[in-house]
Amino acid sequence: MQCLDAPAGNAEWVKEKGVGIVLKNFGDVVDGVKRMLEPAALAAFRKNVAAQNNRAVFEIPEILAKLLGEPNSITARTAPVPVEAETR
Repeated sequence: MQCLDAPAGNAEWVKEKGVGIVLKNFGDVVDGVKRMLEPAALAAFRKNVAAQNNRAVFEIPEILAKLLGEPNSITARTAPVPVEAETR
């Protein structure tokens, strides 16, 4: 069993989106981190990550509420508050 074992779809997504690198084993981590920290590579990763519209942090509470059989009102309590409303 490999230390960094993950479903193949995850690895393909990371490569396809250019948001990271995929390593074959844990022994490659040091070299992988060095590659990722090269200025041009790091800038590309940051740009590609920023381009992702990852809403999972807002979807997870709703999913958990459904699994727990709670009413959908949890989404209203966990929805982000607009900046304008925070200052009132």
